[in-house]
Amino acid sequence: MVNCNLTEKPEWLFDKNPAAKVPTIELANGKTLYESLIVCDYLDEVYPSRSLMSKDPYQKALDKIWIEEFNKVNNLNKRMQ
Repeated sequence: MVNCNLTEKPEWLFDKNPAAKVPTIELANGKTLYESLIVCDYLDEVYPSRSLMSKDPYQKALDKIWIEEFNKVNNLNKRMQ
């Protein structure tokens, strides 16, 4: 795990993820994944015994709605800066 200063993103992060968003995960084969929901889904499939997302379909859908709403607010804040 590597923590990044998100106000001064390191150049290597752009090499791993063109948008330099977090979380970004680099797999053992060098491939990368990013976007929160995609990373969560991947990790849940690879490590099913340590689930990040709810197994309940309704709760999982609600969690995704909240993440989408947060992304809207976060993107609005970025545009206002």
